[in-house]
Amino acid sequence: MVYRTDIFTVTESMPRFSGGTIALNKYLVENMKYPIYIDSNNKKEKIFLKFVVESDGSLNYVTILKGLNKQFEDEALRVVKSMPKWVPARQSSRNVAFYSLLSIAFK
Repeated sequence: MVYRTDIFTVTESMPRFSGGTIALNKYLVENMKYPIYIDSNNKKEKIFLKFVVESDGSLNYVTILKGLNKQFEDEALRVVKSMPKWVPARQSSRNVAFYSLLSIAFK
C-alpha cells in the first residue's frame, strides 16, 4: 500500500483514459491476451485493480484488489501497466495524483 499525502480521491476533474470509456474498453479488448482457463460454471468474473494516475498522467502502484487466479491477475496487471498516459485529475487548476479503480471482466 502506498502512503502519500499528495494523492487525491476526490477532485474537481477526475482522471480519464484519453478518449474516454469507449477508448479504454477498445484498448483492453485489443491488448488483453486471455489466459487459458477452464471453468465449468462459464460465468463472468471480474478483477478489480487500484492504481495512481500521477499528475503527468502516468500510472503507478498498480495492485490487485480482488483477483480471480494468477494467470488472469498477471495479464490484467500487464495490460494496465502498459497503458498510455491518462488525462490526469485536476484540482484548483493544477494536475494532481489520484487513486483510481478499474474492473476488468473475463468470460
